[in-house]
Amino acid sequence: FFLNSTLRGARLFVRAVDRPRSLQPDEFLARELEGMAVRLVGQTASKLDDCDVLVGVVREVVTSRELASGCTSDRSNNSAAARLGSDLLVVKLASDRSSVWVPFVKQIVPFVDVLRREIHVDPPPGLFEIAKVKSSKKIRRPRA
Repeated sequence: FFLNSTLRGARLFVRAVDRPRSLQPDEFLARELEGMAVRLVGQTASKLDDCDVLVGVVREVVTSRELASGCTSDRSNNSAAARLGSDLLVVKLASDRSSVWVPFVKQIVPFVDVLRREIHVDPPPGLFEIAKVKSSKKIRRPRA
């Protein structure tokens, strides 16, 4: 298959209706998660006497593949995060607008409501205090 040299390096645009949808109930595309509200549920929320606490908004999804290949600008967190083997949600906190990396695993993220654009989290104690990342750090993605 030969590609016309005039098309090499060109951008390809696909209409939103023609893009693939989530295939399984527990599978999501990164673009579906970005911009979703993140809310506390479970024991964490019940300790606060409110089961609908807004934590923040998903700013970005960093895949385990990106972490393993070293595509982040924060090298110190990169090696530890890559060993997790899961994707990370970069959540901009509503309280102080800093960012937190939340592992996208069933134990911490038990439910994603695509229709309401909400992600429910039940984090372990201290996750939002110890996982803060300076918001000035940007994720560098490799060019295709």
